[in-house]
Amino acid sequence: TYPILAAVIAAMVFKEAIVGQQWLAIVVLVVGAILTSVNWAEVLDGKLDGNELAKGWPWILATTLIHALYFPLLGQFTSLGSWESKLLLIKLFSALIMWLVFVVVRREQVLPPKGKVAFTSLLGLLEMLGWVGYSWATSASVGQTAILIAVLNSAALITAVWAYFVLNEKLSKIQYLGIGLIVAGLSWLSLG
Repeated sequence: TYPILAAVIAAMVFKEAIVGQQWLAIVVLVVGAILTSVNWAEVLDGKLDGNELAKGWPWILATTLIHALYFPLLGQFTSLGSWESKLLLIKLFSALIMWLVFVVVRREQVLPPKGKVAFTSLLGLLEMLGWVGYSWATSASVGQTAILIAVLNSAALITAVWAYFVLNEKLSKIQYLGIGLIVAGLSWLSLG
């Protein structure tokens, strides 16, 4: 849902032009991502405890609202000038905040176990490549933040394909429908 909220913010606050077809394509992408991301077998079989979801709702709502504000702001911030230095400053500031919270305040060990250093480093590299790609895209396509956020939300498609082919996970019919909606939404955005 945050891509829809982010699109509203991008349109209302930053005056990005989003036409009717683009709104519909964004909604199709979000619905596709939701259908692909959820383990529908647990939901339909009643194995998913409603209490588990209720405990997480305040955090889910908070992070949804934060992302809905963050991505349009990041898009506007990195679209003008040197996106590279701005991204570096954002990541350094984020690292400082996390260090203060986890090391100084909570006194937790933040280094991974010795056997997980390479894997953790790989995850850090992949995350950074993702942010570099997003920041470059926002600087290369000024005024299209809402569209970029919707495309970013289609990561569920790549995750589902990865899970199917690499991890041999079986997808449900609903997840296949979600993949189809993501592909349709992306195609719709690219044509519109």
